[in-house]
Amino acid sequence: YDALLPNGYYKPYYIQDINSISYTQGAWSLPNDVTTTFGDEAHTIIINQNGSSIGGSLYGGANSSGTVFANVKINLNGGTISGDAFGGGLGDETYVSGSIEVNINGIESPTTDVYGGSAYGFIGYSDESDAAKTNPRTTKVNLNSGSVNDVYGGSMGSAAIMPLVNTYCVVTVNGGSASSVYGGSNINAETTYRSVVNINGG
Repeated sequence: YDALLPNGYYKPYYIQDINSISYTQGAWSLPNDVTTTFGDEAHTIIINQNGSSIGGSLYGGANSSGTVFANVKINLNGGTISGDAFGGGLGDETYVSGSIEVNINGIESPTTDVYGGSAYGFIGYSDESDAAKTNPRTTKVNLNSGSVNDVYGGSMGSAAIMPLVNTYCVVTVNGGSASSVYGGSNINAETTYRSVVNINGG
């Protein structure tokens, strides 16, 4: 099964701690934010991984299909992830409308790839209107400490699915270690705005 948050209204700061829990049979992800409307990005969903063991992957967005009308912040403070970590959701029918920030703060998971975006889903504004261009969303990945495999500012696609990352992508390395660091996406994904990589340490 998948370990999911309960459906319902997300408070302005919805904080979910994953503390010393083992999800051995599936991924961890958010459900559809069914009660919020587009543009209400005053909501921020905060996910803290504090020493848990996740047998699949970690997603800041919905599973399979669904929309999160909010900003997402993920703090990887400890524990391990057998799969990968994504700021967005899993599936080409998932959507995160706000900005995303993923902080790698000590997790020791050297086979895990970390993405600011999603696995096949949509991130950011739903169009390329003037409003979107003057106030774009951002996906950020900050490697502060710990060990992971590859780091991507954008999303992961496939030969059949090309997800759109309609945000700026910023990757900052302050410490820790990674095999490779990419400002953009992996495989077949489109990034609308500029990608930036900052190497300050590590």
